[in-house]
Amino acid sequence: MLIYSYQCKICHKWFERLECESQEPLMFCPFCGGMVYRLVSETIDLDFQSSADEHRNQKIQRSRRLKRKSEERTKVLSRKVRRSHEKFQI
Repeated sequence: MLIYSYQCKICHKWFERLECESQEPLMFCPFCGGMVYRLVSETIDLDFQSSADEHRNQKIQRSRRLKRKSEERTKVLSRKVRRSHEKFQI
């Protein structure tokens, strides 16, 4: 969906309208009935994700972070163990 800004050629009032791309553009000013100019002012990306989907995605992200942390700790511990073994080997 797009937000279009309009300006009337007669009364020079500015207004905005949320429109689908398939929707016909506004031709006349709702205030005075004069012809209008149309400009695209910004694009809106509507994401209709349910709260259950959002919750599931958050859990997946959290588990991935925990897995990464666990892997990092395992690497650090294995390095420490190797170093301690190297100290005692002559």
